Amino acid sequence: MGLLDGRQIDYYNSKDQRLISKQKWMQENMPEDYWEIGTLSRKSKEQWFHKNIGILIEPMRRNESDLHVLQMITGCEVTQQGDKVKFSGGFREYGYDGKGFLSFDITSSRWLAPVYEALSTKREWDDMTAQNWKLKAYIEIVCVSLLEIFIEYADAELRNAWGVNVFVGL
Repeated sequence: MGLLDGRQIDYYNSKDQRLISKQKWMQENMPEDYWEIGTLSRKSKEQWFHKNIGILIEPMRRNESDLHVLQMITGCEVTQQGDKVKFSGGFREYGYDGKGFLSFDITSSRWLAPVYEALSTKREWDDMTAQNWKLKAYIEIVCVSLLEIFIEYADAELRNAWGVNVFVGL
């Protein structure tokens, strides 16, 4: 699901296989290609999850027949300066079965492993420098650009709720 300052703005599920708006202002203002590109992006993430759940099952010593939950959150934080926003922070974090597994350090473009079982994945992902730079650029540029668009179109209820910091999770 997509969140804007803690409010759900859209969602994607494997049944519908499309990005669906949860806000009237988005339905009315976002162009059709936003929904098409968003749907492709979420489908890609779904495929990635299916492909990579095995990476986590082995080091976490779990039985493949057990139910497991892999979560990912990506977000950016900005400060508003007049009618512009400025990047102030961002992240990507992975959780496995309700516990932190890996997080991206945007400053160094490297991965942090809060649990021993994540160290081999951390080392592998740290070596994917091109992917890490793309992720950093996505968080610092694309995510912030989306926030600017959302701020422009958001209804009065959301505008009145914003403080100094705004967060979008995609």
